[in-house]
Amino acid sequence: MIWQRVTQENFSELIRFILPYEYLCVNFTSRLLNNNRLELPPPREAALFIGKDLPPESHDRVGTSGTFRRVRAAVLVTSKGLVIPVHEEGMSLNADQLLPLLTQIYRYVRRIYCVIGMESTVKQYEPHLHEAIDTFRSHYLMLRPKQRPLVPLSIPVKIQIHHLTEKQIKHIFPLEKAYQYEEVVVHPERFNTAAYMLHFRRVVKSQKVLFASLNGVPISKAGTNAIGINHTQIGGVFTTPEYRGHGVARALMHRLIEEIQISDRTPVLFVKTSNPSAIQLYRRLNFDIIGRYQISYTRLE
Repeated sequence: MIWQRVTQENFSELIRFILPYEYLCVNFTSRLLNNNRLELPPPREAALFIGKDLPPESHDRVGTSGTFRRVRAAVLVTSKGLVIPVHEEGMSLNADQLLPLLTQIYRYVRRIYCVIGMESTVKQYEPHLHEAIDTFRSHYLMLRPKQRPLVPLSIPVKIQIHHLTEKQIKHIFPLEKAYQYEEVVVHPERFNTAAYMLHFRRVVKSQKVLFASLNGVPISKAGTNAIGINHTQIGGVFTTPEYRGHGVARALMHRLIEEIQISDRTPVLFVKTSNPSAIQLYRRLNFDIIGRYQISYTRLE
């Protein structure tokens, strides 16, 4: 295995490899789009790498010129230290194969704070990081095939569904913050409300976010968090505890799926393996479990 930094010259090789696997990594491919055009992200935002097999006759000439085999892995690293690895199905890499890649990654970033991807892939990287793993979250990756019909669904009485606008961000932010505390934040004492508000404003500008209200009070939300080439990833699904089990989230998700279908993309999402009620909701909306997904966070020193 030889690792190459992705440049304009080999960008097309990355795209050919990643497209069949996009349903596994919409958070990867979404970073390759700029105004719906495929572009290499600027170095200040991310670095990309592709891993290829060497031809048999080149195994004793690592680093020399020659023709390389097909791409078998791709890795995106953000400037903040998020790593998203994507491997050819069933491929397992050992230390000798991964350490040259990690050497290049640590030249680009000082530290890695998170590795996210299919569980079997993420676990291959964990033992070789400079940082210790603090905690990890186990999820199921779920996909809803486009060909499955979306059965008409009535909205619960008195519930109104809205598209979130920038002017409504402060109104909806308590709901978003509650979602972050329940589903995302590892160390609540470190949560920076002001910094996250800025991040959430950027999300609202670039993504589709819906919310449901009752008598003018927001009670549920759902949206996209990554829009890829052929797939859209759903995230941030949350309903206040007192309104769970009443069909609000289902109605909200139904509307969101309708809008994703209009864009001719396939919806995917990941859900905690420890959340049976959410899994049941997504199954009722015709999502299938297609694998185990893991988010591993490293320890902050």
